[in-house]
Amino acid sequence: MFSMKILNSFTSNNVVQNRHQNFILQNLYNIIVAKFIHSMPKIQFVFFISVFFFLIISCSQNENNTDAEEVPLNLSMDTTRFVAAEGHASLLIETPGTWEIKEADNQSWISFSSKSGNDTMKIQIHFEKNSSSSERFAQLVVSSGITTKRLYVSQKPASDGGYVFNGNYFEMPKDTTIENCIKLTRFLPGARSYMRNYTMFYDTSMKLAYWVAYPLHENYIGSTSRTEEWAYDPLILSGYQANLFGGISGYDRGHQLPSADRTYNVAENYTTFYFSNMTAQNSVLNQGIWVDLENQIRTWTKNCDTMYVVTGAMIKTSTDNSVSYVLDKVGAKFALPKYYFKALAQKRGSNYYTIAYKINNANPGSSATFTSFQMNVSQLEKETGFTFFPALSETIKGEINTSIWK
Repeated sequence: MFSMKILNSFTSNNVVQNRHQNFILQNLYNIIVAKFIHSMPKIQFVFFISVFFFLIISCSQNENNTDAEEVPLNLSMDTTRFVAAEGHASLLIETPGTWEIKEADNQSWISFSSKSGNDTMKIQIHFEKNSSSSERFAQLVVSSGITTKRLYVSQKPASDGGYVFNGNYFEMPKDTTIENCIKLTRFLPGARSYMRNYTMFYDTSMKLAYWVAYPLHENYIGSTSRTEEWAYDPLILSGYQANLFGGISGYDRGHQLPSADRTYNVAENYTTFYFSNMTAQNSVLNQGIWVDLENQIRTWTKNCDTMYVVTGAMIKTSTDNSVSYVLDKVGAKFALPKYYFKALAQKRGSNYYTIAYKINNANPGSSATFTSFQMNVSQLEKETGFTFFPALSETIKGEINTSIWK
């Protein structure tokens, strides 16, 4: 019978997932046919069958929805920026459940030793040679239950000459695991792509970077003016960034890597205006002692080989775990920093000198100067939980040489 074929097809296509349900439905169907359907006019029969299958689908969907559950899921890699040559990288997937990998961008240049599995597993990512003159990017999506995590990877262009990024640049804080956070390293655009630009530790849920780390020396500074080219960061999905076109009501769009620290050319200055580099900063602070501190750092840089800078924004404190939010242009909320910090390491020959600053995201008062907020790097580590300049000793990070920082 035609209606019986429909039921058989329906159950075989996994709309109803288990044999026990199939058995019940088959018997229910026989009862209905025997008792009611054969005596129905054709129009009533069609209507009844339609309602019958609607109820089956609804029950099946409800059952499937109850199967989903949120499980812990963490992703980690030694590097997320691959060399231009063909090679492999390891991806560690940590979860107690079943997981699956999807390439959200459908990139054919990467493949996996396994795309699904159970429990914690380290798999290999194979990447093909990049023969083009452009860097290429991919977003990987890993799901376990209803938990989904994203990982962003890129491959350097052939023109890079195989320069290897090993994730251990001097200015980068020691790796820290925070849920929903990704670490991205951006290199300079164009002909100077062999030079690193900055690395950020970005929270895709709170829509801000907890820190931005970068080197600073004379080769980054030129005569380019502020481009004011505000834009989404192309390495991060726009849905994970605040829409800051037109500004933030009641706050400044505060740079973490200052525009004035990347003035060699227009293209490099563009990269400081990505929304991932912005936070909601108190206007008086941003236009006052904060910019004074940034100017002083550039002055210090003229007297050393390289200045290593980590600028950060913290949404919680050691005594206050609550998070405050502000709204972007479309009314979506993103986190409001409670305070900002800078950790500095100055290299002079073979010697290093450090200092740090921590300033609340509020009006500091008309008489305040940035020197009122200085501390040593070890103290800032205790405040933030981050380990800055891990290659330096605790002695160097615990002292401030006032003859250097003046």
